[in-house]
Amino acid sequence: VNFAYLARLIGKSNLYLAETFLRIAWFATPLFFSLLYLLVIYLINKEKEYKRLSIVVITLSFIISVVTAFSDLVIEGIRFYRDIDLRITYGKGMFPFLGIILFFICVSLYPLIKTYLKSSGQLRKRIEYFLFGIFVFYLANFIFNIVLPIFFDIVRFYWIGDYSAIFLLGFTSYAIVKHNLFG
Repeated sequence: VNFAYLARLIGKSNLYLAETFLRIAWFATPLFFSLLYLLVIYLINKEKEYKRLSIVVITLSFIISVVTAFSDLVIEGIRFYRDIDLRITYGKGMFPFLGIILFFICVSLYPLIKTYLKSSGQLRKRIEYFLFGIFVFYLANFIFNIVLPIFFDIVRFYWIGDYSAIFLLGFTSYAIVKHNLFG
């Protein structure tokens, strides 16, 4: 999040450094989503059941992160529009990148929702807060970091998607403190 912010902050004065910061931010994105998947799997105690899928997720996140950082497949470059908004020139690998991120989102939500629907009482309440936080985070990222910039070229609201992680952290913290989420 901070690297994406720094890219926009210093971008006009140093395009190379701004692009480097942006690549670091995008490098971290698949790793973050795969770690969120692992958090879900460990949260619901299904690490043995999803062991093979976890290996696929970890391997895929590492590969896509390296490709994003060191090639032009996802990010070809950056430019400034009206000397205000940093615009990313997306590469041919952008849609496969987004497809992989969507895969990470689905594989993290499926077991969490499945466990939530089968649970009751205190466990259900614990998962509910975490699920709400993760849903707000995913929805804000989808709208402000994918739909608006990629399909409508509106980039000025990117920070809402980036900083929506506060909701994820807030609801997770609440579930930990008030409902003993991790025991």
